[in-house]
Amino acid sequence: MRRPSIKNIYIKWILLFMALIAIAQAITLFLVIAFIVPDASANLGPKLYRKAEFAQEMYSRGFEISNDTFEEIGDKDIYCYVMDDPSTVPDSFSDLVSLRMLRQALDGEIVMAYFSSRGMDVPFCLVAVGEKVAFLSYSLSHNDLVLISNWIRNSIILGAIIGSIFVVFGLIVVIRPIKKVTQATKEVAKGDFDVRLETKSSDEIGQLIKNFNMMIGELKKNEYLKKDFVSSVSHEFKTPITSIEGYARLLKAKGLTAEQFGEYTDIIINETGRLSNLSSNLLKLSLLDSEEFEPARAWFYLDEQIRGVVLLLQTQWEGKQIEFDIEMEEVMYYSNEELMSQVWINLIQNAVKFSPARSTIRIRLNSSGEKLYVAIADQGAGIPATHSDKIFNRFYKVDRSHSKEGAGLGLAIVKRILEILGGEIMFESKAGKGTVFRVALPANAMRHPPRMSVD
Repeated sequence: MRRPSIKNIYIKWILLFMALIAIAQAITLFLVIAFIVPDASANLGPKLYRKAEFAQEMYSRGFEISNDTFEEIGDKDIYCYVMDDPSTVPDSFSDLVSLRMLRQALDGEIVMAYFSSRGMDVPFCLVAVGEKVAFLSYSLSHNDLVLISNWIRNSIILGAIIGSIFVVFGLIVVIRPIKKVTQATKEVAKGDFDVRLETKSSDEIGQLIKNFNMMIGELKKNEYLKKDFVSSVSHEFKTPITSIEGYARLLKAKGLTAEQFGEYTDIIINETGRLSNLSSNLLKLSLLDSEEFEPARAWFYLDEQIRGVVLLLQTQWEGKQIEFDIEMEEVMYYSNEELMSQVWINLIQNAVKFSPARSTIRIRLNSSGEKLYVAIADQGAGIPATHSDKIFNRFYKVDRSHSKEGAGLGLAIVKRILEILGGEIMFESKAGKGTVFRVALPANAMRHPPRMSVD
């Protein structure tokens, strides 16, 4: 069996609380002894003085004062000892009484003094009763001072013991959920992301458990995305590689016609291009995901950039006889020109890809309030509602019939770029009527400068 370690949180908290209780009780005891007990002891002095006067009065009335006088009259708190020979001090009182004190008492003076007992000052007095001297003090077995002192001391000790017990049980209750979290983290470390902890508490530990469950949910989601990502990457690379290998073997065959040779060569070139684009996009995503990536920014004309992208893709939309309906404000924008160009390339390329022949793509650029909006709308088949929450996932494709035209990374790249540049992307889609992608950019990075005219 493993011995308890001081590193164990149970041991640490128990020792800490017990130390605090012990310190608190020690301070309390010190205050009682230093202030309360002396005050009580001082109050007993005058009472004892009155007892001495009472003894003198009794003697003057003819009562014989003896060792048992006060006990006989029922005053058991008073200890009385009559010295028959006041010329000498009895051995039992040698540390308290001197001959000078005895002479003072015989001269008719009530002599008051104190002695220490159990950390307290206990009063005593000497009083003459005829030719004898009576020693009066409080009985240590009956006086109120000792009883109160003992009660306080015992209460403090008992309180410390009971408090320590409550502390131990309280710590067990407090630390139990922490131990559950610790055990759960071990399960998560083994790869189990189905761990969940229940709590009804809303304190710091309750918040810890809720945040832990939230973290596990995100880890599970990331684990799923990672597996899906690896599977998708493997599939996307495997398909063109298999195609290249197959057509390369065909090229080695004898008897190919010039037409077949050219067709197979074109396929290999196209598949190689797919691999190159896939690798380039993966590297681009990796760069965008890097925490150290900080894009440079400069002023450029946003509307001209979008028109330039439309012209860049002319060979793609001309083949489908697609027309463009473009209305844009004249806007100069402060951002990373290359990354923004990549956003428009991906969005317009997607619009062309999913638009039917002889349709129209509409592009709008306008500012409203604190946002600058760019809308790109096509007249394609639209995005099914069941796919709406997944289209920005990496390698996700709504239409598998276009699988050879991309790897499903375009929208993921767009979303990540906009996150870095402080923008966001939204979309609306209706079945059979097309899709509209809206990009919202911070308007505080735009201006409408006058353009230089060229004569």
